Amino acid sequence: MQKILIKIIAALTVIIFATACPVGIDHAPDTPGNVKIDKRLIGAWATANKQAAIQKIVVKKLDETTYAVEVTEKSDNFLADETKYSSWLTEIDGQQFIYSKPASGKNQYFTYHLKIDGKDQFTISDVGLLDKGVDGVTSTRTFREEISRSLKMKDCLTEPVAYTREK
Repeated sequence: MQKILIKIIAALTVIIFATACPVGIDHAPDTPGNVKIDKRLIGAWATANKQAAIQKIVVKKLDETTYAVEVTEKSDNFLADETKYSSWLTEIDGQQFIYSKPASGKNQYFTYHLKIDGKDQFTISDVGLLDKGVDGVTSTRTFREEISRSLKMKDCLTEPVAYTREK
């Protein structure tokens, strides 16, 4: 009986984490401006995944290291207050991430794993902080360490959403 209860709790935990939206964190996973933009991301993008919070986005070059990102179409699952962001790239353990801060200047960063699939498609995934969680993030350094440790765990990257370039 106890084993069944543990399995049910474990399954519910996975379901909750797998359907959660990214949490805004007070620290960025890198110093904004450290990495140059990848020009392949510039353009208008859409997903066919009707459950995705972000349905359509426009990515523009703000400067050599910063994107201006605008969510132009969202689903009911979009829980953020704002639709305009400044965004940057970083790399952790050989994997690429994009992190965004509201253009209004609110000090919260939203971080996604990023996989660029050629010039006309990319995929973002939520990043689970599975070791110490959000409470373990007290600086950029600890955020990077938490992501690095979490990447070694099953279910760190969840809810992948593919975007294709709009013609």
